[in-house]
Amino acid sequence: MSVFSTTTAKLDSFKIYHCDTVSNDTNVIVTIKDTIYNVGNAFMGKVWVTALYSSPIGESLASNVINVGPLPIGIKSISISAKKTIVYDIKQQAIVLKNIDNPISIRVIDSSGKVLKILKNRGIIDISELSSGVYIIEVINNNSDTIRQKIIK
Repeated sequence: MSVFSTTTAKLDSFKIYHCDTVSNDTNVIVTIKDTIYNVGNAFMGKVWVTALYSSPIGESLASNVINVGPLPIGIKSISISAKKTIVYDIKQQAIVLKNIDNPISIRVIDSSGKVLKILKNRGIIDISELSSGVYIIEVINNNSDTIRQKIIK
């Protein structure tokens, strides 16, 4: 005859551990109550989680052990590009395209959605003949990127 006993435990939190591959030091990264944790740092070595119980008091065995090896990442070059911008120059009464290479299509659209102008390959667009109002400037470059900006004249 077999005898079974049942124990009910109260789960309180989780501990996330890290064991460094170089120093072999084991540290607790964080103790959390939620089941989701976004790791802000990168780790090499083993990472695992345990459950902490208060009734009866105890800690579970390691689960979800992940062995993180060196990452095959290399940086050959870093290029930082300036933000592509569409600016209304009040003095010139013109639209100026900044950091937009090779614009192939430029459309000036009024607030009702009517296309007023379609231009090609320009960095400055004269809008002195347009009345005061709100306009959308839409620029498509040779990479098919679309940049839209609301302009108030």
